[in-house]
Amino acid sequence: MSRARTPSARVDAFVRSMLNTATDPTRRSLYALEGAALPGECLARVAELHQQQYQPFLAALVELDVPQPELTMQLVLAMMSAASQAIVNGSATGAVRKTTLRLIHSGISSRERTLVGNNSGVM
Repeated sequence: MSRARTPSARVDAFVRSMLNTATDPTRRSLYALEGAALPGECLARVAELHQQQYQPFLAALVELDVPQPELTMQLVLAMMSAASQAIVNGSATGAVRKTTLRLIHSGISSRERTLVGNNSGVM
């Protein structure tokens, strides 16, 4: 992400990086720790490390002037989790990456572009 020059490029770099490591054994074992029966302080440290990892992504969302950037980050991370699982289950990384980026690009709105208006009926 450090080489990406714009907030949009940093979002894309974050997504690519996360999906490129979806099957990495170290990453998978770190995520397995979240569900482990560890002492509270250990689980808190894992959560803290994840927050540090996600901070540049959140900063890019803030720079893009995305409404509710923390909520947006949580929702995108959930999509990233599903995308990573699809790769682990055998889906082609390139296809998953392309689809995930398309969904993120269409879902992140800026001040100039709002996807869902207040009167849309969408809940």
